[in-house]
Amino acid sequence: MTKDFDKFFQKIFSEMANILVAPERWLVSVSDDQDIERKGRVGGKYKKSENTFINNFLERPDIDSSYKAGGKYFDVKSGEILNEKIFENGYIDTSNGPKMNVENEITGEYTPVGKKVLVNLLTPKNFPWFWVDDENKSKNINRIIKKGEGKPISSIPIISVESGKIHVYAIRVEFKNPVVLKNYPDRGEPRLRPTTYGSVKLGNEYGRFFIYSSDKEHIVYDLIVIE
Repeated sequence: MTKDFDKFFQKIFSEMANILVAPERWLVSVSDDQDIERKGRVGGKYKKSENTFINNFLERPDIDSSYKAGGKYFDVKSGEILNEKIFENGYIDTSNGPKMNVENEITGEYTPVGKKVLVNLLTPKNFPWFWVDDENKSKNINRIIKKGEGKPISSIPIISVESGKIHVYAIRVEFKNPVVLKNYPDRGEPRLRPTTYGSVKLGNEYGRFFIYSSDKEHIVYDLIVIE
């Protein structure tokens, strides 16, 4: 990663995003028990983020970056761990670099209404894909990954939205209903999946991409609203 990209990432987190999502591989074992717990888990082996700003955040003395199966959500400003906390609304956006923002924690009783919706990022490094239509790409998500040419060079993810038989993709997702910062430690990656309840509303087609693992082409929407 370049220094310019690190500064770009830092600007995103400091000015727009208030959540840092840290998968378990970024978290450090501080005891033999934690080493034993993570042994053999997919994605459990310690590995620093490729981004200097994220590493600096996790290495701050006031941040509890010790290992937790699945990973941790952090409040970027306070460093508080937010796993399983519920917020009134929020969004995830990758159109100008990946960022997540939530607002207004719900501390009282919460009763979900509607169908369960799970959200996560689909990174080309972990789930190789490439854009089908080069003309519809944003200049910030403009690198095509070609099969057989080694590691993808883009770090900008697409957002995956899953609800029952519905599985759709976007570059921005808005939560109009309460969202829970869920950790699913006993499932495969991704384990950190913000979870809400409601109906999935699709925006306009932004572009199309092809996933090697499914051997399918998928639409990417400019916006998905969950309400």
